[in-house]
Amino acid sequence: MRLELESYWAELADATDIQRVIYQGVHYTWNVLGEGIGFGGQAFRVEWLTADREPTECNLFAQGRIPVWMRDKLPDNARTIEDLGYRINPFPAVDDSLDDDPPY
Repeated sequence: MRLELESYWAELADATDIQRVIYQGVHYTWNVLGEGIGFGGQAFRVEWLTADREPTECNLFAQGRIPVWMRDKLPDNARTIEDLGYRINPFPAVDDSLDDDPPY
């Protein structure tokens, strides 16, 4: 199990094709609003630690709390994450008539 955990975090740390947010030791990836449904489509605003980087309104996906032994490779890059209080329509309409069908 430990080897799998190490491999998981090493792959995240080495990934260059993701947009990452790290806030208070928790790793997230982000997409522009409407391109993902992490947190059920909830919209967030990220304020970055880098002064010249504009805040980002986005959808977040959480990968989890970064283990202490990986935090030097994955340091915080966000000052705050603010829940904007609304969701981007994350799920297609569901046919309620299907609720009457038994699940077997």
